Amino acid sequence: MLNWLCRYAVATSALLDEHRAMATSLLDVGSGPHGFACAQPDVPFVGVDTTFPLPPAPSMLAVRNGPGRLPFADASFGAVISLDVLEHVPPAERSRFVAELTRVTAGQAIIACPSSEMAHVDELVRATFLRARLPLPPWLCEHDEHGLPTPAEIAEHCAPPDGFCTRPLPVPNGVLTTMAALADFTPETAPAAVAEASRYHARWLRMFEGAVFGESCRKAYVIEREQTTVPLVEQGDLEKTVLDALRCPRCASPHERLSPQLLRCASCGHLVARDRAGIWDLRPEPTTFWLEPEWRAELLAPTLHGFADLDHRDATLLLRAHPESIDGRCALACAAAALGDRELAEHVEVVVLADRLAPAEEEAQRSDAVIVDPAVFAGLSGARAI
Repeated sequence: MLNWLCRYAVATSALLDEHRAMATSLLDVGSGPHGFACAQPDVPFVGVDTTFPLPPAPSMLAVRNGPGRLPFADASFGAVISLDVLEHVPPAERSRFVAELTRVTAGQAIIACPSSEMAHVDELVRATFLRARLPLPPWLCEHDEHGLPTPAEIAEHCAPPDGFCTRPLPVPNGVLTTMAALADFTPETAPAAVAEASRYHARWLRMFEGAVFGESCRKAYVIEREQTTVPLVEQGDLEKTVLDALRCPRCASPHERLSPQLLRCASCGHLVARDRAGIWDLRPEPTTFWLEPEWRAELLAPTLHGFADLDHRDATLLLRAHPESIDGRCALACAAAALGDRELAEHVEVVVLADRLAPAEEEAQRSDAVIVDPAVFAGLSGARAI
């Protein structure tokens, strides 16, 4: 939409070279499911957010994380951006949030957000939704809850830490910014705004990049290392190097890769799973693992022992027993025998799916689970993390 193109024009004009290419690795903090891809859909990047209501863009390697410390090592990315996010952070946490952005950049961090000078736009959007008898959008409710920062407060939050320097970045004209926001959120103009942003994407983006004259209600700063360093994450090998740079949300240690869908902290044993949408989920939420093991004791026992011995977050292990090969009671007895005298932690359970499930019911079970090869857990049998 036009408002997103206006927002990301700050980053594209600062980061892309004359060939519209990205020379270094990029982290988009608060990306949502689209992030930098709404402006440059062909540029690979890493997006991190607390929620992804839609599947992430194809060019995004997505990481879901809770509020607080970013789950990456120091100086992981060549560039870090966070656009229209600072105002959603509680005021007492805003300086720490910016400090995290600078900690994980090896080069520069770009922060941009609406200031209190944009309050009139919030009021116009609120009036539009109330007039249409529609619920207020969540982002507007958060603006009300936390308050838009003043220009002076944004400048204070973006003050450079030791080893960094700060400078303001030009942003699109305030009247143009207001018009783009209202076009997106006014029911009468929203369809045309979507069509315009899609049909003339490159032209609108270039126009926003060039419209940096006059005053604006958005403020932007770039915070740069005085001595840049080589980032841990490589733009040409994003998948592997991101996982190398990823850090445990519990103890900030690196991970070891158990499978294409599963990581384990090398220190505390915390498991990180990749869901069916391709998102690496670091939140301390319960995880369900789906396995279809062979129901022979010598093969099933190592799998269950490895799972039982892991020191991981709340988890459920779903063992699929196909009724055509083994009945329910036999499967339960086999699982109990395989566990032997091993005790499961209170936050861990094993469920045997032994009944015939309707296709839709089975698909629902699978869609909420991380599909894991039984060998992943079998290989960990007896290796409890400390």
